[in-house]
Amino acid sequence: MTLLNLVLLVFLIPESLLKDAKVEFLVKAVPVAAGLFLAGYVYIKAHFLEFLAKRSYKITQTAILGILILLHASQLPIVTINPQLEPADALLAIDGSEPEAYDGSGFRVSVNDHTVRIVKTTFKQVTLERTIKTSYKKILAAIFRSYSPHWPLLYQVAVDIQQPGVEVRIRKTDGEFDEDFCSKAHVTARNLPLTLDHNSRDTLIYNSGNDETVPDDTLELPYGEYVVNATRALCKVAYKEIKISIGKDDALKPEIGYPPCEAEP
Repeated sequence: MTLLNLVLLVFLIPESLLKDAKVEFLVKAVPVAAGLFLAGYVYIKAHFLEFLAKRSYKITQTAILGILILLHASQLPIVTINPQLEPADALLAIDGSEPEAYDGSGFRVSVNDHTVRIVKTTFKQVTLERTIKTSYKKILAAIFRSYSPHWPLLYQVAVDIQQPGVEVRIRKTDGEFDEDFCSKAHVTARNLPLTLDHNSRDTLIYNSGNDETVPDDTLELPYGEYVVNATRALCKVAYKEIKISIGKDDALKPEIGYPPCEAEP
């Protein structure tokens, strides 16, 4: 059993580690150590066999074997996940594989961290790509309950707001933002923050800044349907609500635009 445990342990060692110079030195040193061990084997034989016969040793080896078997099982694709891709015709790549069409029926992965790429080439031959990392904790939990992560592509949205101090609220109307998007900080091309509304997972807040001259800006939003509302202090007339669809028509680049408002006297 001890030999079996050693074999299983060796197969768990990453290939990159096996190529390490220090590990190579240890591999070369093992035969030397083994020779010294054999030289004194006659002396310690009686004590060694007595140790191997102990019940505690057998229990320990059995426990180690069970742990190693579980570790090996975790390296196999044994857990099914059912991601939702948006758009549905996007390609999916896992851990450096080539992007392939995904039929939505789910697939199996090992209990490890994984890197996911969602890829699509648009009508204008522009390749969009988003990388998402999934934690082994999520995969482990999927053993006990269904795991259906939401993986939408991100699209650039042009922003044309011609006045400072304009607050824009961008609300997703077809569901919440995906978990990966909510977990990260986002900034626009002008390095302005794009923040989630307090205790909300479906509304972002954007502010045009305080510069007297407001240049055009660009931000990234996930695929979906949105309603946009803007406010600015002292405006005589409220801005109109805008509805935008992101990713549904590759030929169109969505835009959030508001002309200058007339201030109250």
